[in-house]
Amino acid sequence: RRGITYLDNHLEILKPVVLPLDRKGAGVTGTVKLVFQLMLSFFVSLRYVSGVKTVMGFSGFPTVATLMAGFVTGRSLCVHEQNAVLGKVNRWMAPVLKKIFTSTKELSKVPAKTFEKIEFVGMPVRPDIAALQEASYTMPVSTINFLVTGGSQGAQSFSDVIPKAIALLPVNLQQRLDITHQVRESDRNHASKIYNKSKVKKISLIPFIKNMAQEIQKSHLVLARSGASTVAELAAAGRPSLMIPYPFATDDHQTFNAREVTRLGGGWLIPHKDFSEESLSVLLLDLLGHPKKLLVASQCVRQNYEKNSIKALAQGALFV
Repeated sequence: RRGITYLDNHLEILKPVVLPLDRKGAGVTGTVKLVFQLMLSFFVSLRYVSGVKTVMGFSGFPTVATLMAGFVTGRSLCVHEQNAVLGKVNRWMAPVLKKIFTSTKELSKVPAKTFEKIEFVGMPVRPDIAALQEASYTMPVSTINFLVTGGSQGAQSFSDVIPKAIALLPVNLQQRLDITHQVRESDRNHASKIYNKSKVKKISLIPFIKNMAQEIQKSHLVLARSGASTVAELAAAGRPSLMIPYPFATDDHQTFNAREVTRLGGGWLIPHKDFSEESLSVLLLDLLGHPKKLLVASQCVRQNYEKNSIKALAQGALFV
């Protein structure tokens, strides 16, 4: 049900089916409920997989029912793994998959007998983000555009740590900052009170950034979680980033995603346990005080973007 809200612009092409699934509850009751819902989803999926050649999963437990329906009806099965760690469902389904398409060239937690099924295609991004690969990166001269995003709902720790870190910077550096911070509505007042103690002249606290491509394009430095989509978008745009992996991500996959960026020299990783106003301010002072480091990182991070990913993924699914 949640997913269909993102498809408004694509309903002329796609034919979405809402499976009878909900979030897994806690304890034995939650497990029993999940199994029952997956069984129902399996039978619903059978109606739709009988006439297709390929069934593709994009990770997560909701894909299990449809992949299994495809398996029992003899369809070709493949998945696209967005993260740098092969997810639990994809690991479990690996023996019956024909292909595992990946977003990253390095993939962890791959079963020994599965390596020959792996094919790198990259991570598709929206057309407006993909278009940013043509735009060059310009080092900040006077104003420094700093973008903070922690997912569509923001990140609570960001609303506390980041404003405090900004306040620790030298005043002349604070005055050069133009900050756009995606923040939860419930945390907005808290973040605003802390930011107001600084000397930053322009601060935009936004619950949801509608035109992310525009905000990324004008940014000189981005601070974000390291989800697969975020990593791919910043690589496409060639924007250096500070990555703070979400500490409760399954298999700690956001840390592995961030390492793909830092391995190329395209950004900097701060583990959540080390994420404090002191550590962040030290790193910001170094990077903003030496803008050439940002320029080099912007050039390096582009190596992490595969511009033909959509075409490669589509062809892979058609000819698997």
